[in-house]
Amino acid sequence: MSTVCIINHYHSYSDRGAFVQKEPVDRKLIDEAQLKAGAPLPCWDDGGPIVRAYDGAHLELEYRGKTYSIRVGDEQLIDEGILSQNYGVTLFSLTTVKVLATEIVYKGGWQTGSTILQKLEGPIGDGEVMYPNGDHFKGEFFLSYANIQGPAYAAVGRYTFADGSHIERAWIHTSDNRKPEHWGLHGLFRIHHPGGRDSIAMFAGGGRRYGLELFLDEKQPRVKEWYADEEVVRWMEYEPKQVELRLVDYQLDETSRIDCTSLSLRVKEYDYEYRIRQEGGNYVENQYGSNVYGLSTRSTVYWPNGNSFDHYGTSLRKLMPYDGYVTMHDAEKGMCRSELWENGKMKKADEWKRDERAAKAPVMLHARYGRKNRR
Repeated sequence: MSTVCIINHYHSYSDRGAFVQKEPVDRKLIDEAQLKAGAPLPCWDDGGPIVRAYDGAHLELEYRGKTYSIRVGDEQLIDEGILSQNYGVTLFSLTTVKVLATEIVYKGGWQTGSTILQKLEGPIGDGEVMYPNGDHFKGEFFLSYANIQGPAYAAVGRYTFADGSHIERAWIHTSDNRKPEHWGLHGLFRIHHPGGRDSIAMFAGGGRRYGLELFLDEKQPRVKEWYADEEVVRWMEYEPKQVELRLVDYQLDETSRIDCTSLSLRVKEYDYEYRIRQEGGNYVENQYGSNVYGLSTRSTVYWPNGNSFDHYGTSLRKLMPYDGYVTMHDAEKGMCRSELWENGKMKKADEWKRDERAAKAPVMLHARYGRKNRR
């Protein structure tokens, strides 16, 4: 079965009546099989609201004499209490219920058809996408390019994650012939976290984090390594001790290319230092009288021995290619070749040829934590 609703717990602060902030503190996922008419909502500490009805489109609850009808994609405040009051600052406890879709739900002026280069085809104009995991997108949709198996679309707007963090200007798209109904983030974005610092993360293949995420803390910036929304944990080879991937320095560029973010990092594992460059964004061109949309998500990893690879694909794991095309550079031999990787294994490769970059010294990064160009 699938998750159909989430109970969210927040702490909300107000200073002498003025709202300050709301911070998420806990969340509980409820499966569709757990919802039973006439029974209390599961995972509620004091017995909770009574489930009156659920039909896949909305959930009806009754709590303390009030009735709540919550539609898919909506979140309603169900319970509120005061935890403390000191010197004019009040700490509130808020409990909400958010209803999720069991499949991707679209809203907007949708049109259908599969004619190649049919300009009126697709979700043109304002629309929304609600995801089964609680994410929500709202923005402007347009036909991006024709697909031999049918149309492909793109949209620009605000992407809000289930935990409340969001990307102010995100691009989503669908171009996978196997899953044409699947919309997803694809690029490198600045994420706004509620009550916390911003971060820069790479997404590919449906909003999943891949590669390295940089947390922009002024005092102690740090990185996390992600593979398909799971944090990569590194362990020492001969003893059960987790290895930290330490940030040495970084450089962030969000302005030199339109709607494209570039992030250059120096990280250290043991005494080995790696340089990683992540790029992601979009470009829009005019071709055949219609909008043409394309995306680029790229990682370049420079190894301590001088080797490197340029990775165009969906994921990295422990700074190695996992899926996608790679241009591998052999520093010792001055050769390079293109390779295709699937599920962490090389499936095919071109012949080695002279590497035109072999005679060029790699460009080191010199941006430090205090650089003025950092946001």
